[in-house]
Amino acid sequence: MDQTVAILLAMMRSVGKTRKLPWIGRTFDLKSAYKQFGVSESDANLLKIALKSGPDAVKLFDVLALPFGATGSVVAFLRVAASPAFIGTNGLYICWSSFFDDFTSVTPQSLAENIKFYIESMFRLIGIDFAAEGDKVPPYDRVFKSLGLQFDLSSISRGYFALGHTESRRKELLEQIETMTEGRDISVSVKELERLHGRLVWFNAFVFGRTLKAAVGVISKFSRSPSKTVKVEGPLKDALTVLKAELAKDEPVLVREAVTKTWTVFTDGAYEPDGTVKASIGGVLVNEEGLVVECFGIELDDGLREEFLADSQHPTVQETKWAAEREKACINTYAHASASQICLHNLCGQQQNSPMADPTFGSKSGPQNGAQAKT
Repeated sequence: MDQTVAILLAMMRSVGKTRKLPWIGRTFDLKSAYKQFGVSESDANLLKIALKSGPDAVKLFDVLALPFGATGSVVAFLRVAASPAFIGTNGLYICWSSFFDDFTSVTPQSLAENIKFYIESMFRLIGIDFAAEGDKVPPYDRVFKSLGLQFDLSSISRGYFALGHTESRRKELLEQIETMTEGRDISVSVKELERLHGRLVWFNAFVFGRTLKAAVGVISKFSRSPSKTVKVEGPLKDALTVLKAELAKDEPVLVREAVTKTWTVFTDGAYEPDGTVKASIGGVLVNEEGLVVECFGIELDDGLREEFLADSQHPTVQETKWAAEREKACINTYAHASASQICLHNLCGQQQNSPMADPTFGSKSGPQNGAQAKT
């Protein structure tokens, strides 16, 4: 997704004629992805699948194609899938990205038929089977789906486009959560929670704020329970209730051409109970040109420190959130607490009907957050 977003942003910021052209997109899907690629003869001689065929009999079967689910299959398939992506980008100048067996292409509307011909011809030339008819062959359009997300390029000529979850994906998650929370004395299997957590991690990657992230963290904790089932009560029920509310109101992100018209504050907190300075916060103010304007930091007084310690033995999260909430200007605040997997979207996106000054807009950790050096 980051690659597709980056392509569209680069187009919108270009100085050529492509900047105002109507752009459209679609996804190409490979057929029977893993089964298209064979196992080498030397490996096939070593790899067999054994099945019981009676009380005292076993049949051995050769594995001639990449077995789905095997670790080695994933690595091998990704290497193969990267090849047509590279050929298309560098040889045919196609604007696209690939994720396993899905290839997402974006193009000016006037070139759509040409690009479709190039992609399909390349797949055929190198011997890769792809979906050529049916539900998995959508036309190029301004609104298209990719990996459970929906792009809306209708407003791209005005300098922005929308990226959100498909209605079907959100509905599936809501129904799954409702099943877990309806009625009393409900128990849910750990396997169900594990599946829900995996789907929520992907969903959460495209939603701003800490509320959903915290609830997903609770699901993750219970999905690792040593027992086979857990009761839906207490923190687990609260987390599922929060997730249900957040999923119901989720809105698409608006990715804008002009990403540097707001100022950004990176904050970080430090807590060293044995140090001279026991608790402190720091910040770095970055202007719309991406330049550091000011660095600042303060030591927290005993009253605030005791208040934070009431909630945590190492209250750096409370410190950074408190620092972010002190900001009253129209800025983006990034509080150091957890790694951001979608930095590009956090920097370029804005949810509809949500204030840009939301102190929980995003988070960053690592060397990108210059505030860590000021605490």
